[in-house]
Amino acid sequence: PSVHDARGQQVRLLAGDALFIPEGWWHHVHTMGVEDASAGGREVALAVNIWWPGHRPEPETSKPYLVRRLLGEILATRSVIGPPEPGEW
Repeated sequence: PSVHDARGQQVRLLAGDALFIPEGWWHHVHTMGVEDASAGGREVALAVNIWWPGHRPEPETSKPYLVRRLLGEILATRSVIGPPEPGEW
């Protein structure tokens, strides 16, 4: 899809919630605090980010297999859903 057709998602997390964002996904976070008497009535928030290595790169010899598999999945999905309407792609 075109970058102009991209749509964002908004979520509101409550205390104790977690959100997983896959590797490589663009994102923006706005942290809102809650009033805390132990902090003199100021708003307090805590955000924790954890990064870990993603998938190891595939060996060069597996690239043709991966491309065939990906194209096969795309074509199979397209045949189930049907071709796109004009202007969809």
